[in-house]
Amino acid sequence: MKSKELKIEEGNHAVVEPQIMQYPLTYFKQKLSKETYEMIDWHWHSGVQFCYVTLGEVKIQIAGNEVILEEGEGLFINAQQVHKAINQKENAEYISLNLPIHFMGLEGSEMYHQFMEPVLHAKGAEIIVIRKNDEKMQGLLAKLQSCIEKINSEGEIYSLNLLAELLLLWDELLHEITVGNKTNQKESGINKRLQEILRYLQENYQKKISLQQIADQINLSRSECARFFKKITGETIFEYLLKLRIEKSIELLENTDKTITEIAYETGFASQSYYDQRFRKMKGIAPLKYRKKSRSNMDDISLRGPEQYI
Repeated sequence: MKSKELKIEEGNHAVVEPQIMQYPLTYFKQKLSKETYEMIDWHWHSGVQFCYVTLGEVKIQIAGNEVILEEGEGLFINAQQVHKAINQKENAEYISLNLPIHFMGLEGSEMYHQFMEPVLHAKGAEIIVIRKNDEKMQGLLAKLQSCIEKINSEGEIYSLNLLAELLLLWDELLHEITVGNKTNQKESGINKRLQEILRYLQENYQKKISLQQIADQINLSRSECARFFKKITGETIFEYLLKLRIEKSIELLENTDKTITEIAYETGFASQSYYDQRFRKMKGIAPLKYRKKSRSNMDDISLRGPEQYI
């Protein structure tokens, strides 16, 4: 059985969904540890996602919510929901099943209207926690486990048997969701606002960015913008921006021959000395030394901080 790990593209939008007319599932197995990645940073999907923890504990942060999943528990994440995964113990593993929004038919079709829209627009269905000790969730948990077992037993994800299991999983999800005529406006607004900030930072990290410029993107004052981001993510905007710039610089250190000074300026740092200082503090090693070590041993992924994989 082959599982995948895909990098998150510009704007923190994880493009993992299969194209129309291809098999409607993308399967991922993610390991979280000090030797691999301790967290999967903020991102979102255009489709929906089921997660299932197979080892340890994983904390999922979703724009205003925080959920800790134990081994044997799962989570449904609706489309466009900004989220982040963090390892809670020494080692953790979880599986992701990603389905495109056209899984039940093309947008505008009767199948889409009857079976997909009720989930996408359900009030309070931004996330659904699937606890192993929650009697109401046992049917959904059993169907999710059945899909994963089918993948493991058949050794592939492209089968009609698995497709049948996915349809049963979706049917169970529909039964668990209380359908409303409108989305949860408060949660939807938080998620959209966070997306706008993350997208702006991804698109402009190379430039000098002020808090006022960021606040203007979401029509808030500077203080309101700063409080909002800190409350939802647990870090300040500029802590996140610094981390983003460092990770972008690592890509250049590993994949180009640009000088340290060139990389510093290209990733938004005001000087090479400041870049060197912040890199050392975050990674425990100088940029040049990091480059030499990473190139001499590309398999030593422990050099890397947590990457944006799902």
